[in-house]
Amino acid sequence: MGSTIKNMTFIKNKPFFHSGVYDNQKIYENTLKSIQNAVKLDFGVKLDIRRTQDDIFICFTDPTLKRL
Repeated sequence: MGSTIKNMTFIKNKPFFHSGVYDNQKIYENTLKSIQNAVKLDFGVKLDIRRTQDDIFICFTDPTLKRL
């Protein structure tokens, strides 16, 4: 099977943000810029990765894509 993470202290020691750090005016959720902002600020990032019917992987929360 896959590898496991034995030291999980990073989860307790830093805040995590869903979809990056964004304002949805200049920087939008689930974009490379929002993820880069979180990394720059030393935050963890929780992302939802989905595979479309044509086998393309996208970073988007809504499984139906109706929010687009």
